[in-house]
Amino acid sequence: MISLERLSNLLGVLYVTAWSISVYPPLILNYKLKSSDGLSVDFLYLNNIGYIALVTSMSLLLYNEQVRQLYFQYHNYYPLLTNIDLIYSSHGLLMNIVTISQLYFWGFAKRSTHIRKTTKLIITGVMITMIILSYLCVGTGVDKPYIIPFTLLDLAIILSYVKIFMSIIKYIPQLSHNYKRKSVVGFSILTIFLDLTGGILSILQLFIDSYIMTGSLKFDILINNSGKLGLSFVTLFFDGCFIYQWLIYEKNVDKSLKLPLDIYTKSEEALA
Repeated sequence: MISLERLSNLLGVLYVTAWSISVYPPLILNYKLKSSDGLSVDFLYLNNIGYIALVTSMSLLLYNEQVRQLYFQYHNYYPLLTNIDLIYSSHGLLMNIVTISQLYFWGFAKRSTHIRKTTKLIITGVMITMIILSYLCVGTGVDKPYIIPFTLLDLAIILSYVKIFMSIIKYIPQLSHNYKRKSVVGFSILTIFLDLTGGILSILQLFIDSYIMTGSLKFDILINNSGKLGLSFVTLFFDGCFIYQWLIYEKNVDKSLKLPLDIYTKSEEALA
């Protein structure tokens, strides 16, 4: 009989595999269409900021001893993260950068790469906030008792919330992009199903790790791992939205993938 520890490791490998593979269908589909019009530019840039926040947060929680000890002092257990989680996040960041490069350097059909002002403001606001918080990690501490200490652990937790926030808002431009085009051409449904699979497996692993850690399923432990849990639930919700869109617009998809691309360019210009 397989032990819970092995089952947890297996689930970790499977969910990371599913989420890691999910970034490739858009790359392949864009290449086949010789166009990236199926993807929202705002989605890609918001996704990049989210991945940067997640990789930084996981790196601190996994490898910074000060952060890990503070976490243990507060919760009496260490973060329920593994190297597999960090590998997935780093891989996702790299592949998202490659996808962004398809907008500019792959010789695809010309399209608008306009980024909405709202997206620019969000990205700028997040970056300025992170710079300020990073400074507070250095600028406050026990030598300044009149200032409320702000630690690297606080920064790591906030970064995990940043990832959840970016995951929530990044899908909205893509949903809008599909809706205004009334089409899912260039938007890979395989990615969504892989995403959905990874989200379910990730939640299952978190529940099993919680049981291994305490001998019972405690809701507060799951909440304390809000980054991983929140990311999984956000993924499940929006995957459901995309599957609904796909069921509605799938009839507009040309199976030969030889639809004229000028209709997408016009649609993209309308969104700019």
